[in-house]
Amino acid sequence: MENRSCCCGDDVSVRSEAAKTAEAQNPSRVLSGIVSGIQREVIPEETWHNAKLRILDFAASALAGYRINADASRLVADIYLAQGGVRQSTVFFRNEKLPAPNAALINAFYGHGADIDDGNRMASGHPGTCVVPAMLALAEAFGSSPEDVLLATISGYEVYVRLSSAVMPSHVQRGFHGTATVGTVAVAAAAAVPLRRMACR
Repeated sequence: MENRSCCCGDDVSVRSEAAKTAEAQNPSRVLSGIVSGIQREVIPEETWHNAKLRILDFAASALAGYRINADASRLVADIYLAQGGVRQSTVFFRNEKLPAPNAALINAFYGHGADIDDGNRMASGHPGTCVVPAMLALAEAFGSSPEDVLLATISGYEVYVRLSSAVMPSHVQRGFHGTATVGTVAVAAAAAVPLRRMACR
């Protein structure tokens, strides 16, 4: 009985170590670790400035998309505006507010409308049109600081480029568009920044 107890204890210990190793290698945990480590004090000034340019770039792309695809832009906005909801975040060029997810979707539609939104060759996709409108909508809804918006934008880009670069080119060769698939994960990672700050208030 004593030996069995000893062996069982060793077995549990081995399984525990294996579980810890598997947990450390879990992709979601690795990504969340990257995001949680992105703090203002570790961001180079060049990267901080570049994040501001990404936001300006998206704004210009959204304006172009809104004008070039005027009919489609108006139709998409009208559909969501008709649904109403809590007035949290601004719909660009319409002087209207909608729930943050809906406003972000409309503004992202504008941003990709002219197909001049920023792209990353390694990642084979467009991180800006996913990350920036979502962060702007969340920031307005929750009263986030400009610093949080930039940290969130940097986090979203970091996750997008790392993850998409890892799955390309096979991802697109199988018929998937990384902007839609990886972009979802990047936005979730970016949104964790303002939401985490809110939870700490």
